[in-house]
Amino acid sequence: MKPSVQKIITKLAKEQQKKSEVKSQKIELASKKVELGLLQDIEADYSFVLKDFSNTESKFYDALETASSNQKFIVNDLNKLEKIQKDISNAENKLKEIGLDNQVAQLNKISTKVDEMIKSAMRIKNINL
Repeated sequence: MKPSVQKIITKLAKEQQKKSEVKSQKIELASKKVELGLLQDIEADYSFVLKDFSNTESKFYDALETASSNQKFIVNDLNKLEKIQKDISNAENKLKEIGLDNQVAQLNKISTKVDEMIKSAMRIKNINL
């Protein structure tokens, strides 16, 4: 081969190699941009969730504390409701004996409501907080 043709081929090969290196660097740079973009997306998502999570977590534990406190009050009221139910039963028997059926009917209405409250209090008592 002639020296001038050889020079041209060598120069073309070098240029091809340079283009290949530049292309490789562009691909690597584009890859790093994608990685950086992914990182920024994750950081943004994390920051958003962190704010929301912390606020919600705090509200959740506050609600549990409030529910636990209310549960204790309801359990205490349960004992009072059961006493009221016994008192109603005793009063009904005495009122029936003396013929005051109108007052027995009023006590029955109260007794029905107290029964519902006892059932509700029992459900609340059985919830593990």
